[in-house]
Amino acid sequence: MRFYPARDVDLTATMWSSLERRLDSPGLTCSWAWTETWLRHYGDRVRHCFAVGEVDGAPVGIVLVTASWPVPVDRLAFRGVIHLGTAGEPRGQSVGVEYNRLLCDPAWRPAFASELMRTIRDELKPAAIRLDGFVPEDVALLTAGQPGFAVRDLACPTFDLESARDGETEILALLGGGVRGRIRRSDRGFGDLTGEWATTTDQALDIYDELIALHQARWEREGRPGAFASGRFAGFHREFIGRSLGDRPRVLLYRLRNERGTIGCLYGFIENGMVLFYQSGFIDVEDNRLKPGLTTHAACLRECLGRGLTSYNFLAGEARYKRELATTELTLQSAVAWRYPQTETLLTLIDRLGVVARARSVKRWRERRAVHRSSESSEESNEPGQP
Repeated sequence: MRFYPARDVDLTATMWSSLERRLDSPGLTCSWAWTETWLRHYGDRVRHCFAVGEVDGAPVGIVLVTASWPVPVDRLAFRGVIHLGTAGEPRGQSVGVEYNRLLCDPAWRPAFASELMRTIRDELKPAAIRLDGFVPEDVALLTAGQPGFAVRDLACPTFDLESARDGETEILALLGGGVRGRIRRSDRGFGDLTGEWATTTDQALDIYDELIALHQARWEREGRPGAFASGRFAGFHREFIGRSLGDRPRVLLYRLRNERGTIGCLYGFIENGMVLFYQSGFIDVEDNRLKPGLTTHAACLRECLGRGLTSYNFLAGEARYKRELATTELTLQSAVAWRYPQTETLLTLIDRLGVVARARSVKRWRERRAVHRSSESSEESNEPGQP
C-alpha cells in the first residue's frame, strides 16, 4: 500500500483511469470522472491523498483518502477524521456521497481493504475513520478484523422496475391504494402532461438551472438556505452533468410540464441500470389536491420503465413520499471508529458550543486581514518618492 500526495494527481489519474477501464463500470462514485470533478471543486478545501494498492508494480486498488477536522488547524492534517471517497467536505457543502465503493480488482478486494485500513491506522494515526454511504459488501471488507467500528444501516426505499416489466403492470398498480388515488387525482388536476428527458448537455443544464430555481425558492420561503446555496455544491453538479451524457449517460435530468408551464424537475444518477434519485424542484401550489412531486415522480417512473432501467432508488433519508413510491428497500451503510472514545465526546461538545464556527470565522478574518495588509504595503512601496 502506498500513499500518493495530492500534488501527484496527474500520475494518480493515469493509474485510476487504467484500473477503471480494466474493471468495466465499477461504480459511479469511484469513477475518475466523479472523483476528478469533486477534486476540482473541493480539493482546495479538503486535505486529501490517494491510497494505491500495487502488485508487482501494477495498481490493483485505489481510493481517495480525505481528512476533516472540526477545528481549522492545518498542522493536524490527517490526524483528524479520515474518510474514504469523496467525503469530508465543510458542513453545508457536502455532496452526501452514496453508493460509495472501493475501486479494486475483485481478486484483491479483501487484501486491499485489510491493508488499506492497517496502513491508515498505523501510519496516519487519525482520531477516527469514517465510512460514508458505502455499499454493505465493502463495509464488511473494510471493518473485518478492525476493532471499534459502529455500523449503521441506511434504508433506501426503491421502486423495482423489473417487477413492473415482468408482470406487464402499470406503475401505479404496484403502489398502495392511498398514494395511487392521490397521484391520479393530481394528474387529472394538472391536465395534459408532457415529460422531457434530457439527451443533450444543453438540455440537461437547462433543466438543472430550472430545478435549482424551484428548489431554492421552496427552501428560502421556509427561511432555510437550500442545497444549492453552496457555490461549490452547485458547481460540482453542473460540471459533472456536463461530462456525463453520451453513449452511456450517468445522469438523469427530467422535467414535467403541462399547458401552463413546468410542474417539476428531477435530477439523479444512473449506475448499471439503477436510477439514484438525488435532487428535485417543484412548483408551489395552493390546491392541496395537486401533488407536483408525486405527479412528477410517477411520470418519471413510467419513462424509466420504458427506457429499460431496472430500479428507481430514492436513496437514504426519511421522507413520506419515498416510502409511498417504493415497492422494496435496499440498504447502504455508514460506519465510524474512534481511536479514543473520549475524542468523540469532546468534539461533540465543541460543536454544540459553537467553538468550531467561531474558530473558522476568526481564521477567515485573519486571512482577510493579512491580504489587506499585504495590499497596503504594496501600494505604499509604489508611491512616488519612495527609495
